[in-house]
Amino acid sequence: MQERGRVVKMMTLILHIGITMLSSIFIGGAIGYLIDKKFGTSTFLVFLIIGIIGGFRGVYKVIRQVIDPDTSEKTVSDPEVKDIREDEEEETDR
Repeated sequence: MQERGRVVKMMTLILHIGITMLSSIFIGGAIGYLIDKKFGTSTFLVFLIIGIIGGFRGVYKVIRQVIDPDTSEKTVSDPEVKDIREDEEEETDR
């Protein structure tokens, strides 16, 4: 039964990554297309590339959260993160 839960969790993660990537690309492309249509410019490719970059950023954040859920939303400048890292360094020095 635990194996089934683990498989479902991994499938959910894969689905989440796919939806994040596709939705970012679609939204960027749609914005570019609408701007092109309304103003007669050629910005579709620019917004498509921005959507792709946004998709990779979203996937990176999802994977980072899965790998390390405690520090994924915190930055290096956070005092708590610095304290955790200092503690880890002290333990490795021993």
